[in-house]
Amino acid sequence: MLDQILALAAMLAQAAPAPAPTPPRQIIDVRSRPLCTTLHENVRSAVGALLENDAQLAAGTTDYRKMAQDVLLGSRATALLRLNLESRATAIARNLSAADTMLADASRFAADPPTGDGRLALEMKNQLQAVIDSQKLMLNLVNGMVETDALGDMQHEFSSTAPAAPSPPPAGRAAATSAGLPYAPPGGIDPRTLLDTGLLGDTLYGTVAQLLAGDRTDEAKLESSAARTIMRVAESC
Repeated sequence: MLDQILALAAMLAQAAPAPAPTPPRQIIDVRSRPLCTTLHENVRSAVGALLENDAQLAAGTTDYRKMAQDVLLGSRATALLRLNLESRATAIARNLSAADTMLADASRFAADPPTGDGRLALEMKNQLQAVIDSQKLMLNLVNGMVETDALGDMQHEFSSTAPAAPSPPPAGRAAATSAGLPYAPPGGIDPRTLLDTGLLGDTLYGTVAQLLAGDRTDEAKLESSAARTIMRVAESC
């Protein structure tokens, strides 16, 4: 699927004709096909924004896996990764807003098109909108986790300043908290083989990483359907 999306991006990048080096000797009235204009000016921009989000979501999934590993190994290196995720969430939201704007143009995407070209434009819009909706769900997951972490940090800082009697440590291995507070890893864990132990899923961060990976698989199917339609239109333009 990735090869198909990359091929689509390359095709759209080359779709706009290069300007002529010299003006023609005779002025000719050329009318552009509206569907091709929609492809070049609206769909191409929307696809570019969504492809950027794919990269951000893939990196975010990796960030959560690293955070799960840090929790299991008792590391406090999650703070930088959480800053990365905040930045990724902001970028994803910005790209989604741009894609929504490109697809909201009623002059390019009629609600009830009377022509075949109009129906093709609407089909591209609907398929890309499904991708946008999928990415919004993933953004909610990423951003919700970031906000939960921030709240957990605030609660932890508040509790650390309030006088309280010390409590005994929990027996055995405690579950990872949403604030990512590390615990001592079980004896014998080798960081080089941690991914093979299946323990990442025991942490909240690992669960989020798994959910994102599943959502991205579902999104890839939506992107594949959209890519087929867009490539068919691009070939005719």
